[in-house]
Amino acid sequence: MPNNNKLRLTVLSEEQIKSIHEATVDVLENTGVIVDTPEAVDLLRENGARIKGNNVCLPEDLLNTALKTAPDRIFLYDRKGEKRLEVGGDNVYFGGWVENLYIYDPKIEKLRPPVLDDLEYTAAVCDRAANIDWLSWAGQVSDVPPPIRDSMIFRKILNYTVKPYVTTTTDENALKDIIDMAAVVLGGYEELKAKPFIANASEPISPLHLSDTGVKKLLMCAEYGIPICYYPMPAAGSTAPCFPAGPLVIGNAEVLAGLVIHQLFSPGAPFIYGNIPGMMDMKTTVVSYGAPELILCLSAIADLGHWYNLPVYGTAGCGDSMEIDGQLGVEYALTIQNALLSRANLVHDPGILGAGVLGGAQAIVFADEIIGMAKHITCGIEISPGTLAVDTIHEIGPRGNYLTHKSTVNNYRSFWYPDAFVREPAQAWLNKKDKPDLRARLKSRADELAAGHIKQPLGKDVEADLKKLEIEIKKRV
Repeated sequence: MPNNNKLRLTVLSEEQIKSIHEATVDVLENTGVIVDTPEAVDLLRENGARIKGNNVCLPEDLLNTALKTAPDRIFLYDRKGEKRLEVGGDNVYFGGWVENLYIYDPKIEKLRPPVLDDLEYTAAVCDRAANIDWLSWAGQVSDVPPPIRDSMIFRKILNYTVKPYVTTTTDENALKDIIDMAAVVLGGYEELKAKPFIANASEPISPLHLSDTGVKKLLMCAEYGIPICYYPMPAAGSTAPCFPAGPLVIGNAEVLAGLVIHQLFSPGAPFIYGNIPGMMDMKTTVVSYGAPELILCLSAIADLGHWYNLPVYGTAGCGDSMEIDGQLGVEYALTIQNALLSRANLVHDPGILGAGVLGGAQAIVFADEIIGMAKHITCGIEISPGTLAVDTIHEIGPRGNYLTHKSTVNNYRSFWYPDAFVREPAQAWLNKKDKPDLRARLKSRADELAAGHIKQPLGKDVEADLKKLEIEIKKRV
């Protein structure tokens, strides 16, 4: 369910947004972007772009047309074909990250590379977590050959959740595998186009380079009607000018160039605007996932996306800390609250740490807990005759007791209550022999979610057809 946001944060004025847009238009018209895909270059040339080799300069009218044809909201369905997410407007949805380059294994209390079977547990946790609305992955399982990792991850987690998926695929072949499997699940490609339960996340390469693989995925999504989250990751000081506004312009030019190609190929195809305008730490060369500059710029990206009337791909529930600790809690809380206040629509990365390369079920539960708390804050306070409760105050009077009053009985469940965080009398806590720390409590909550998970079968015919596809996919390695 979308968050019932009443509070809002904007960091850019109308004048500032227009300045960024005008700077972006200047870059697209006069510097241009590199486009490696001949089909896309030809399409741009036919529509009035200025071409020199694979350098493409885009006239403003092409951009304006693309912005007019792109939809302002997108519906994502679940695996059963039921409408789940209305991506656009003020709606905010968070996606859990089911694996990464390394995951924290609570059994051995160490980081290790993930394997395919790990996804049974993490996908089950995500499926039951109340504030995780969709799933994604990094394509890093270590026991599957790289060319088919994304395909096998999707095949695996199909059995463990019906929630929508945002796929991150190595190349267009893996994306086609996933589209084929999703079509089998829903009964055909037209059915999938009408009720997509998958989207794809694809990136240009900063600065100003639209790679062949990224553009091919862009075109494939347009062809099959699959929503695409197109987002660059320019880093101030390395792949973008060393000002917070620098990555905004570079990234905006890259994503809007992708939008032009996408909409020329298939006007009205579903497109989600994104940009992760980070900064490189000059002491360590780490591109930070928890820097205040990133958080501020992510709000600016939401402002821009809403100004363009496009659905917005956001980033939150991530951080630089290498373990679940106080630093990570601060990073998760700030990024999550920021995403909710900024109204980023499809927010990825909850459950990520280590500047983007670490993850695990405990981190997902940590993010889920913080999202629940942050949602409660951004709902604001209802002020009405009923909530002001003057009649009840008159009834109980001075030195009265509200504990047993019917209004308390009727309303106390509307408060936010933690699942993994501590909230109990201090003396009771001090008297306990066993005082589990944060990681232990998060593990216990993850185990609870996984243990209560009920698999929802795909059906024998679907399983049989998926098995045939799986055999063909595996022939590539």
